[in-house]
Amino acid sequence: MNFKKILKIGAVLAVIGGGIVLYQFNKPHRDMVGEDASLEISASQLATEYSQDEGAANASYIDKVIAVKGKVSESDADHIKLEGGVYVSGDFSSIETAIGDEVTVKGRITGYDELFEEVSLDNGVLD
Repeated sequence: MNFKKILKIGAVLAVIGGGIVLYQFNKPHRDMVGEDASLEISASQLATEYSQDEGAANASYIDKVIAVKGKVSESDADHIKLEGGVYVSGDFSSIETAIGDEVTVKGRITGYDELFEEVSLDNGVLD
């Protein structure tokens, strides 16, 4: 191959690569509020599944939007913790929840914290 062919191929690959990078940087974020939950489960059942077999639970739930039902054990503007071991982070500043309230929270499963024995969800919203 001569130098001009190599230069042309390199330029085409650079344009394609640049297009992919631009697409990835400008891709919209997932809309957790508008996305339907793939399943509804109780907080205690979800935490039990994770404590018994984290690998199998991750295979079933990780990065999926689910609705978790349970009683509030702790809450503030940035998170809600449900009895049984589910920690949900999100913007809860405009929502009043009291300890003991039965709620359904929708969010994306991000994993299990073995130290605190809690399942973590992010982008949480009250459903």
